[in-house]
Amino acid sequence: MCPIDRGYLITIDTVWNQHGDEPGRYDAAFCLFEINNGYPLRRHLSYEKPKGYYGGMLDSVLTLRSILTVGNYDYVIDFIFHQNGALETKFMSTGIAINVFSWLGITLFSTNVKMF
Repeated sequence: MCPIDRGYLITIDTVWNQHGDEPGRYDAAFCLFEINNGYPLRRHLSYEKPKGYYGGMLDSVLTLRSILTVGNYDYVIDFIFHQNGALETKFMSTGIAINVFSWLGITLFSTNVKMF
């Protein structure tokens, strides 16, 4: 999901061919937006006399985001371009972890949350 309160610079449509002979079109599969992440990109504090000064600049980043859906999970992929030239990638998973009931201690396909 792209942030609603951010002005989109651009949304990118994609074409996908997985379930048939004809390709399908996905609208706004990628979005490109700018966001201020609140980190200082640079700062300087001077105690010079007679007047000291402080100067700084927050890091606004350009983010290219896409979301993949596999089963009941959504995976958010961010490519984050910083002003100082650094490239950051984030891969986040969403959804609810599903646990199943374990019978007689068999845990081949499940995770025990609590023993009864």
